[in-house]
Amino acid sequence: FLLVGCSGSNSGEWSKSGMSAEMAAQDREQCEAESRSSANNGLHADPLTVVNTDSPVSQVLESEQHQFNLVGECMRAKGYNNF
Repeated sequence: FLLVGCSGSNSGEWSKSGMSAEMAAQDREQCEAESRSSANNGLHADPLTVVNTDSPVSQVLESEQHQFNLVGECMRAKGYNNF
């Protein structure tokens, strides 16, 4: 199920005219680090211990999807396209 969420438009390789694969990888790593920090803001440290809320699995999936979307936004803001 998680793989389905990762098969969206933010998956695959990112490219930018005049940018080496190494620089693209560095930019993606930076975007991933920023997205992890941002996606986890306001969430409990361990969503599996949350009581009386949506299912813990749902919360984890929502957080992962949010992080995935943030990476895509970050990379597009840096001028990259993905394929």
